[in-house]
Amino acid sequence: MGLTLSDLARQVRQGFYGEEAQRIQRGRDDIRVMVRYPEAERRSLADVENMRIRLLDGTEIPFRTVAEVKYGRGYSTIRRAERRRVVNVTADVDVAVANAGDINKDLDRNILPDLMREYPGLQYRFAGEERERSESFSSLYVTFPLAMMAIYGLLAV
Repeated sequence: MGLTLSDLARQVRQGFYGEEAQRIQRGRDDIRVMVRYPEAERRSLADVENMRIRLLDGTEIPFRTVAEVKYGRGYSTIRRAERRRVVNVTADVDVAVANAGDINKDLDRNILPDLMREYPGLQYRFAGEERERSESFSSLYVTFPLAMMAIYGLLAV
């Protein structure tokens, strides 16, 4: 068919949100002229399924023949850091049931490697207690040998 996912997404966005065709200057204001489907044809998900998708050769086919509409939850906002999409996953640990260290070890050993294989560009980093713990241990690796050498030096004298 010669249709990519980005082509499909672009056509749906243009049909429902619109594409700026022109800007007209009126005094100090810019008026954007948007080209999109009439409001009556962009009110429901059924309208998405019925919209026509143009292929590279110019033929048009119904959306439902190349994609499936599924209901689901989406993010209310998309945050980005350094041009990458960011999602924060947080949890409050019930210390009567488990501790954060064991949970993070399990995530690191069992769950995150599978996610990394499934989504190759995925990056993650721990924050909160886990980050504080790793920072404490990294400084401990430096200061502990120094303290031991100082104690040895004092005892040797």
